[in-house]
Amino acid sequence: MKKKYGLLILIIVISITLIVSFNNKTINKLDEVKLNEKDSEMFAIMLEQEDQTYEESSNNEWPDYKYKFNNELSGCIDKNGDKIKEEILTFDEETRKATVETSKTSYCYLYFDKLTAPGTKLEGYSNLSYDLKGGMYRYQGDKDTVDNNYICFGTTDKQDCIDNPDAYMYRIIGIVGEDCTNKDTQLCDDTVSKDMIKVIKQTPLKENEVNLFQWHTGYDSDEYADTLWSSSSLKQRINGESNGNVKGSKGNTNIFLNSDNSLYPYMKDTTWTNKIVSKNWYEGNIGIEYKPTNALEMFNQEYGISDAKFYKGSDILQTAKWLKTSNNIKIGLLSVSDYYWSVSPDGVNCYDNSNIELCRQSWLHLSQNGYDNHWEWTMSRVGRYASSDIRYHSWFIYANGKAFVCTIEYPRSVRPVFYLNSNINLTGSGISSDPFIINN
Repeated sequence: MKKKYGLLILIIVISITLIVSFNNKTINKLDEVKLNEKDSEMFAIMLEQEDQTYEESSNNEWPDYKYKFNNELSGCIDKNGDKIKEEILTFDEETRKATVETSKTSYCYLYFDKLTAPGTKLEGYSNLSYDLKGGMYRYQGDKDTVDNNYICFGTTDKQDCIDNPDAYMYRIIGIVGEDCTNKDTQLCDDTVSKDMIKVIKQTPLKENEVNLFQWHTGYDSDEYADTLWSSSSLKQRINGESNGNVKGSKGNTNIFLNSDNSLYPYMKDTTWTNKIVSKNWYEGNIGIEYKPTNALEMFNQEYGISDAKFYKGSDILQTAKWLKTSNNIKIGLLSVSDYYWSVSPDGVNCYDNSNIELCRQSWLHLSQNGYDNHWEWTMSRVGRYASSDIRYHSWFIYANGKAFVCTIEYPRSVRPVFYLNSNINLTGSGISSDPFIINN
């Protein structure tokens, strides 16, 4: 009778699905499970070492975000040491959940590859994410956490850069971590390559005493209601193009550069312009009725990877991708997904009122860069609120940290954003008193 009960217990034990879950931030010990009347932890955590070999974790804890699960090497063996072919072993990077489904007594090895900071330019620098967010490794945290991503552009004189931050000081948003060259996708194209650094001007543009600029000048009628980034005054002016000296209808301000491009004194010098990548800038429509609730959803709509819901000339709420692109230009603006991902590795929905104080603490927010009361344009576009609304909108960032939308005639702050060529060399620690200097 005891043998029958023992057999029944064994059958139940070896046929169950084993699921071990861990919070992404709270590391817990792996469970111990008895099989064949022998104590077995069931899992071995194999971590990649500096010499690219693997060693078993001594404390048997899930590795942190600096490691990525290797599906090809991971697997389970039976009690004879033979690999079990029919088992299903998965690991969810987001939820930190490992799942093993097998009907055999098994011992499973979970291999994790060590991630490093991207490339050699920024390797070893802290606060840079160890996983790709929208194809980029990103600086994430508040102004006290992220204090080492300052970079000078337009001068190699470090002291001149420090003394004149409005002219020369920029900050690194992140670095492209995947080689997208010649990949036929909407995200990757032949203007994107690995190790390109994405930067943003630390302070807003200022022309004479004006530092608030309109998306499009002369916004008086439906003629400009569908003005996209590619045809906007903003895009033309910050890229040094001329579109005439026309005052805007709201606030009498615009983004006009002086005839000598005085806002960018180095933009006439090919030494510097050649360091900026001419690339495609995407501006997918962002849903109005069903706004993205996280950074990845926002990114996918910005790049036209997923559908958005919006009105466009009818009473019907359309569901479609609305991908537009400005081809091969050098300078763009911040995207909302950049802002969301700057707050934390998981990204934060800065449209949600409960998160706006946290978002305002992001190193990327203007208040953390010396400008407390400024609202800032982003490049992320929006459709109409309703069919009766002739106006189109764009996302912007409130002074209080909230990401929101408004019609494009109102003046806002502008910070140029661009990508640096992947072959540049940097020196410096990246702190504000020792910013990165481009040496070639």
